[in-house]
Amino acid sequence: MRNAGGRDPFSFYMHDGARDLCFTLVGEVSDAGAGELEQAWRTAQSTIAGRPLIVNFARATGVDQQARALFRAWHASGAQLEGGTPAAAALIAAITGRAVNAVARPTWYSRLASAFWRRSAAQPKP
Repeated sequence: MRNAGGRDPFSFYMHDGARDLCFTLVGEVSDAGAGELEQAWRTAQSTIAGRPLIVNFARATGVDQQARALFRAWHASGAQLEGGTPAAAALIAAITGRAVNAVARPTWYSRLASAFWRRSAAQPKP
C-alpha cells in the first residue's frame, strides 16, 4: 500500500549472518530511509569483523538521491548489490552505472524473507 505521497513505504531487514551482513530492502528507499540504513550500518560495523556487506534490492521499488549516493559509496567500498529481478537489476544498474544480470543467486535469508512475504500476502486478513 502506498503512503499519502504516492510512495511505497520503506523498511529493511538486517541479517547478521556468519558469513556476511545483509540488508534486505522493501519499498522505496527515501533519503530518510538512507539515513536509517547508514546508522544501522555504523552500529553493525563493530561486530562484522571483515565480513562482506550484501544489499538485496529484490523488494525495493526505488531509491532517492541520498540513498543512491549511499549505495554507490558502499558498492565502491566492496559491498555486493544483488536483487534477482529485472526491476532490482535496473535499480542496481542505475546506482552503479553498469549493466547487471537480473538473475542473481539470493541469500538464504532473502529466500526466507520472500517466502514469508508470499505466505503472509496469501493469508486472508481478518
